Formats: sequence, C-alpha cells, structure tokens
Amino acid sequence: MILQTEHLTKKYRGFTAVEDVNLEIPEGKIYGLLGPNGAGKSTILKMITGIAQPTEGIIYFDGNPWSRNALADIGALIEMPPVYPNLTAYENMLVKAKLLGIDKDKIGGKLDIAGIAGMGRKKAGDFSLGMKQRLGLALALLNDPKLLILDEPTNGLDPYGIEELRGLLRELSDSGISVIMSSHILSEVQMIADSVGIISEGHLVYQGAFSKDDDLNAIFMEHTKNRRLAG
Repeated sequence: MILQTEHLTKKYRGFTAVEDVNLEIPEGKIYGLLGPNGAGKSTILKMITGIAQPTEGIIYFDGNPWSRNALADIGALIEMPPVYPNLTAYENMLVKAKLLGIDKDKIGGKLDIAGIAGMGRKKAGDFSLGMKQRLGLALALLNDPKLLILDEPTNGLDPYGIEELRGLLRELSDSGISVIMSSHILSEVQMIADSVGIISEGHLVYQGAFSKDDDLNAIFMEHTKNRRLAG
C-alpha cells in the first residue's frame, strides 16, 4: 500500500466531518474515492496532503507515519487549481519549480502531458475552467510524485478532455504512479478505477478492488442507503 489511514477523524467545533476512516490505497493503481457532495471526500484529501490536521487517527505514506517530508512525493489538485491569474502557464510552473528546487527543464514536458504546452503568453486568469484544471494537473505532476491526488478532476472538462484525462491517468498508473481520484460521478470512476472507497456522511462504508464488470451503481446505492438508515 502506498497510503493507509487508521481511524482518521476530523471534527470542526462539534461537527464531525470524517469519522474512523481506514483507507488502503494500493501502490501503482487508481483508487476512486466516491461519495455525494459534502460526504467528506475533500476533507480526507486535505488531511492526506497536510492542508488540514486530523483530530484523531494516523496516516501512513509509503510505509511510514506521515510527515511534511512526504509532500515531496505527493502531487495534488484539490478544489480550485492554485494558479496566479496574472501569470502564464509556464510562469506559474516556474514559480513552483523555484519554490521546490526543481529543474525548470521539466516544465515543458509536464505542460505537454497536461495538453497546454501551446498556450504561449495567455494569462491563466483568461483560461477556461477546463484549462485551469489542466494547469493544476501539470503543477501536481511537476515533482514527479509517487502519489497523485485529484479532487473532482473532470470539473470543467469537455468530453474530449475527460477522455484524454482518463487515458493520462491510466498511463501514469501503468508507469507506477499511484492515483487517488475523488468524484461523485459514478460513470467516470467505473471506467478507470482499479479499486474504490465509498464515503457516506463522513464514514467509509465500502472499500475493495473493482473491475469493469462490477455494478458500481448497485454497490454505491446499497452501501450509502445502509449508512443513511443507520443514521
């Protein structure tokens, strides 16, 4: 496993957003983190990337307890892409490269992978949402991560962009990069995930390997329904 959590919990002033979540993310695979909007998916990803501190529980990355040093091997795109609107795609990448001490010669290749190498002098503030998503993906790949974390990565992408992203994620997985992809769109996860975890009302209600022949909709409805009835 590239990443595991034990009893991961996050509370905000009496409200429990995530409770007792035990994730197991296989190395070199695509893990689909599923759940309705507001189920706790983004909160989990924020804890994995250090944006939020767990109230309880432990995170293990690559076999060791999580520390900020793990971020050198994690790439993430959570919620809106972190871009400077007054800079070009290349300039945004250059800022991150300088901050992380990464050779700027890597920038062109990552922009090409994300499909935005030809944006020239256009400012990121003038990008469509889909183009900003692509830039966010390029930024997440800049440090050649072992684990790539994507929160609703198809937001703003047209059908062609979604198909390209699907192919890219499969290529990254085949090259050994582990991917966590959160989504509330079952059909997207159905087409690409090797394993899935389903979050309902802050709880992990299902987790397991997944094949294209499985009925993800039936699995999702059964387990989220059980959680609502239990609540």
